[in-house]
Amino acid sequence: MNYKIYFVRHGEAGHNRDQLVMGTIDSELTKEGLKQAESLRDKLKNVHFDKVYASPLQRAINTARIVTGHSDVGTDPKLIERTFGEIEGKPIDELNKLRVKADAQGKDPWTYKLSPDTESDFDIYNRVIEFIDKKSSEWQDKNILIASHSGPVRAILIGLGFFTETSLPPGTFKNGSCAVIENVDGVFNLIDTINA
Repeated sequence: MNYKIYFVRHGEAGHNRDQLVMGTIDSELTKEGLKQAESLRDKLKNVHFDKVYASPLQRAINTARIVTGHSDVGTDPKLIERTFGEIEGKPIDELNKLRVKADAQGKDPWTYKLSPDTESDFDIYNRVIEFIDKKSSEWQDKNILIASHSGPVRAILIGLGFFTETSLPPGTFKNGSCAVIENVDGVFNLIDTINA
């Protein structure tokens, strides 16, 4: 089974711009976010996308539509950003404080949940891999675009062994960026990263 997945982080949304914890809040793309999606579209203009999927949040769906030109985008909740529970909508500093506290306590960033009502990176990786495993039988020799969020894209890149929690800390996979992963006979390889 051979296929390529273009994992895209959505363009900048209002909460990104305003430095607020977004999680599952459905914040719309900003003008800058639209430009990022258009820039990525231009960089991928020679790629024909056979299947297009997105998180059910509008910022991911709209990014997928702009990048691919497809109006029919399949959505799946396994591709959604993690919930940040009670800190969603609060300043990003609240999230950073939780991360600093977890680091100071020596918590494993891969399996640690920042609060009881959130997922760990490992949890996110498992649900995204479950989505890929379920759908991949339809993807032979196809180019797939998945528009998602920082958490799921980062988790898949770390979970597949391309990065570590240290080499790809939260926030480093920028809005409108894309990681191209190829699966050849069941082996995943990172073949490119593209910034908007």
